[in-house]
Amino acid sequence: MSSMLRTMAVFAAALLLVGFTSQGKPVEIMPEADECRTCTMAITNVPLSAELILKDRTVAKFDDIGCMVAYWKQKRIRDEQVQGAWVHDLATKKWLPVEKATFAKSTYPTPMRYGIVAFAGPEGIKKLDPKYKAAVVTWSSLVKGK
Repeated sequence: MSSMLRTMAVFAAALLLVGFTSQGKPVEIMPEADECRTCTMAITNVPLSAELILKDRTVAKFDDIGCMVAYWKQKRIRDEQVQGAWVHDLATKKWLPVEKATFAKSTYPTPMRYGIVAFAGPEGIKKLDPKYKAAVVTWSSLVKGK
């Protein structure tokens, strides 16, 4: 293998590792190309999606926060297995680590109708239209509850 090809191969491998190790950030979701790990639907509404990266470098993308919760429970994910888990702030559409998010169970029309939404703080939930009947819940109660 020529020196140039070897350098390109090493560079490509490094790019792949950066994408899969996450280093504190979620891997980019590719709308329509990525599918939900739980329900296998194409992820089309990125601002309602979620992502989980395990320490074994498993990257799981979800079209609904509720799908991530279901996967977490089904696989019996333990906190020590998790490298990072993210949701989108419904107000700003920006990624938030689950440990910094405020969650609500509601009637908000999420892709799989779980109705779980996240905000950067409790003030976001207060701004949600009352017709969605939002009730604050913790991440722990979502993934560890029955």
